Amino acid sequence: KGNTTITTLILANNGIEDSGAHRLASNTNIRSLDLSGNNIGDIGAAYLFANNTITSLKLGFNEIYSNSFKKIFAENTTLTVLDLSYNGITNSFVADLSENSSITELDLSYNAIGNEGASMLASNTTITSLN
Repeated sequence: KGNTTITTLILANNGIEDSGAHRLASNTNIRSLDLSGNNIGDIGAAYLFANNTITSLKLGFNEIYSNSFKKIFAENTTLTVLDLSYNGITNSFVADLSENSSITELDLSYNAIGNEGASMLASNTTITSLN
């Protein structure tokens, strides 16, 4: 049975992998989740991105490398803060991210988005804070 009282959870640097991310993504009470510095990859990230109750998600310093998230980002309307710094994010991820209209704060620092990714982000009208 899931915890029904925790709305903010910080589990940074705890060795959490995709299976742990999957379990956390099933909790519908968490609004703010910080899983920075773990071992979460594309599969775990997909579970977390599909959660429609999390509004702030911090996944910096993980192992996310731009799997196809287009459909998930298009359907997620609750996520407003996303930190994916220090991962393996490339242009394909940024293109998928452009399908989302709820993210206002985005951190993609120390990735490999290049000029093309920067151009895609520049045309986004919902992001108000970009690092």
